[in-house]
Amino acid sequence: MEIMTIAIVGGTGTLGRHVAAELEARGHTVRALSRHAPEYRVDLATGAGLGPALAGCDAVVDASNSSARKPAGILVDGSRRLLAAEAAAGVAHHVCVHRGLR
Repeated sequence: MEIMTIAIVGGTGTLGRHVAAELEARGHTVRALSRHAPEYRVDLATGAGLGPALAGCDAVVDASNSSARKPAGILVDGSRRLLAAEAAAGVAHHVCVHRGLR
C-alpha cells in the first residue's frame, strides 16, 4: 500500500473526524483542514489558506458538504475553489464524501 499525505477538508467536523481517524489507522499522514483547525485553517467561502494547506498533498477528501444548513451555492463555489487549489498544488486524487440528506 502506498502511504500518502491526505488533506481532509472539513476534517474537524463529525464526518471528517471519522475519515481522518480511519486514514491515520491505515498509516497515512492526515491534515485536518477547516476554519477551526489548529494547524491548517482554510475557508472554502473565500479560498483563504487552501494553497499552503494543500502543498505536498497526494490526495484530498472533501467532507465539507455534510451539513444540510449550507446553501447549495456556497457548496458549489467552495468546491470550485477547492478543485482549483488542488490543481495548482498538483494534488492527484480528489474524493468527495457526504452524509445522506434527511
